[in-house]
Amino acid sequence: MASSMLASDVTPDTIVLEMSEHLGALAAAGEWDELEQLVARLQRAIVDVPERRRRDLARMLQERIAGITDEARRARGEVSRELTHLRRGRRATQAYGLT
Repeated sequence: MASSMLASDVTPDTIVLEMSEHLGALAAAGEWDELEQLVARLQRAIVDVPERRRRDLARMLQERIAGITDEARRARGEVSRELTHLRRGRRATQAYGLT
């Protein structure tokens, strides 16, 4: 979270917002384990948000997480394609007796 934030500015709302902004950075960096942990912390943190704001924040988080889920699926597809390519290369190497 931003260290420049004043103590009076730290509210449950701002904590959730800051945490949610960090989700995108973790996804972009491929830090999936850390991202999963942050989502769990966010689920606990949103309970502290006043009820009048909770619904809006929950909707925003849901949309952000949906986008990150799409990104994770794309990343998984890329990894799967790369693994397929590596396996094909290994089988070719074995077929030519190069191992």
